[in-house]
Amino acid sequence: MAFTDILTAIETHATTAGAGLTNPITNVRIGYPKAAHRSARIFWGGETAPVRLGDNPRVLNGELVSDTIVVIVFWSLSNLSDDLAEIIELEARAFTAAFRTAVLGDSQLGGQSTDLEVGYGETDFPVLAGAAWRTLTFEIVTDFSEYALAP
Repeated sequence: MAFTDILTAIETHATTAGAGLTNPITNVRIGYPKAAHRSARIFWGGETAPVRLGDNPRVLNGELVSDTIVVIVFWSLSNLSDDLAEIIELEARAFTAAFRTAVLGDSQLGGQSTDLEVGYGETDFPVLAGAAWRTLTFEIVTDFSEYALAP
């Protein structure tokens, strides 16, 4: 499994979800947020235990480790108008449905993952670099990489 291919597959699904919005989110990238009005960013979130293998990730001659991928959608809160709030809230829910559907419909990410688990979409109102944002965050756990144990 190539980790870059996993990121690319998730980026494709986020792009598809963003394109389906009334005001499409087209700024979808692997990397950190920029001062853009609306964007989606994809990050490596670290290692975790494999999704469906319980608490013991050891096999006869190795250890199984999963990767966490974090997808965050950013909406700039340039003003706090009721109209903007309604638009963002409806878009956040629409993106959630489209993204979850796309990722679960490709649960092996084009053959790059044995399986995956999509966490619940969570929202927040962070301030980054002095700017206020409305965010929607997903954590995706992909199964799994095997690391060999020395004899």
